[in-house]
Amino acid sequence: MQVRDLFVLVLKLVAIIGCIDIISTALPTIMLLFTLELDVLGHNKLSLLTVVLSLLFLILLYVFAAKIVDKIQVEKGFSSTTIQTNSLTMTKIAQFAIFCIGLGLFIRDLPPFLTNALVWFKAKAVDNPYEYVQTGNYWFISLFNLIIGFLLVTNTHRIAHWVVKGQEKGY
Repeated sequence: MQVRDLFVLVLKLVAIIGCIDIISTALPTIMLLFTLELDVLGHNKLSLLTVVLSLLFLILLYVFAAKIVDKIQVEKGFSSTTIQTNSLTMTKIAQFAIFCIGLGLFIRDLPPFLTNALVWFKAKAVDNPYEYVQTGNYWFISLFNLIIGFLLVTNTHRIAHWVVKGQEKGY
């Protein structure tokens, strides 16, 4: 495994984590604001601009990760440009990282989902549902994140091959 390939993988994984974080936190909040206000662009231009620029930056980081590593010349800081590993490949590292990302999403959003489901059932069971005022948007956001986390955990092999394609030569 080349040192350069490892750093390219790290940059790509950082970009994926950032995109997932933005999609799972900021985007649902902005969508909630779209449903609550009529003049959304007037009040939320800065929030929308921040999300769009952040996603654009992270997508560019993912696409140009190899060129960034080449420009920084990471190999010069190491005595050898290869890392000796017998069973550790780029695909296995990517699989482990994607599994951890998905598991983190799942663990982070399971408690809010269960809490919001309990509150929803309580509101349906009582005569005065306004005691348990809880919007369905938070329930949807946590459900969306649970689904994304589950898909990442169950499809680590496919996603890892997609992230690493073209980098791993003969390993």
